[in-house]
Amino acid sequence: MDEEFAASILAKLVNIVPIRLSTSRVERRLQKLEGILTDHSRFAPNSPKWIEYWDRQFYLYLTGEDRHAIRRASVDTFRAVMKYADENPASLVGSIPPDDEEGSTWP
Repeated sequence: MDEEFAASILAKLVNIVPIRLSTSRVERRLQKLEGILTDHSRFAPNSPKWIEYWDRQFYLYLTGEDRHAIRRASVDTFRAVMKYADENPASLVGSIPPDDEEGSTWP
């Protein structure tokens, strides 16, 4: 009886180990892919947290609070934030009043 029990446990372990190894490979691949697909913000592109992060960064840049806030922003990020600013009243960038030509404080 003990030999049968040990054999059944061994058989189960042999079947489990390859599954765990392949799962860990899949997990590593997913982590690598997530690393590639995320930008400086560490959020998934076009997610609500991502757009809020970049909206804040562009706001800091445009108000002069942080001139390096958008250093690593892509063109797609710029387009997404401008669209978000036009469509969403909660946008910080959209809350900045437009400057007139004469009174502009742009550096």
